[in-house]
Amino acid sequence: MKRFIKFAIVGGIGFPINLGLTYGFKESGIHYIGAMVMAFLISITINYLFNHYWTFRDKKNHNTNLIKGLVKYIAISAPLDTLSIGIAVLLREYVLKDFYYGYLMALATGIFIIMLIRYTLVKKVVWATGE
Repeated sequence: MKRFIKFAIVGGIGFPINLGLTYGFKESGIHYIGAMVMAFLISITINYLFNHYWTFRDKKNHNTNLIKGLVKYIAISAPLDTLSIGIAVLLREYVLKDFYYGYLMALATGIFIIMLIRYTLVKKVVWATGE
């Protein structure tokens, strides 16, 4: 449970970064879906680094190659983030279409829905102990 709380804290740090980047990219003229994708790519990397050095630091002996771990993390995160963006797009287009910041509310919902799945997968794949 302690590790999940750390994972959630890291997500809590990455969450406003993701929303801020999405907002910034969107306001600079990028379509909101492209803005979400670009923000996810950046926030995936930031979250991985925080999780590597804090949440799972006792597991680093089993995953000492930072780049190899990042590739695994991206391999897990990319499909989950695609699903999260899909949820966000559906919510934005069919539920929140009348709200100017509806894309941000939809994105937040998609991120929270995916969080438990992401934690379970990265714990078992990226920072597996081989036990």
